[in-house]
Amino acid sequence: MIEKTEIGEYLVRVPWSYNETDRDGKDDYWNDTCIWAIERFGLPGHRFATKLTEWDICFYFQHEQDALLFMLRWA
Repeated sequence: MIEKTEIGEYLVRVPWSYNETDRDGKDDYWNDTCIWAIERFGLPGHRFATKLTEWDICFYFQHEQDALLFMLRWA
């Protein structure tokens, strides 16, 4: 699900538990997630940013289309 923040960013949360149910049976789920985001959107800071919490990793996108693409692939 995409959430719109108060400052107009689009938030996609990916729970840490997703690594436990990795579709490929590998332990590199989070590496793949972050590499994919960097390959598609560039380094964090311009089109997206991340924040780690106790329960998930939050991806904040400047554009709704980017958030939707990311959500469909990883969330």
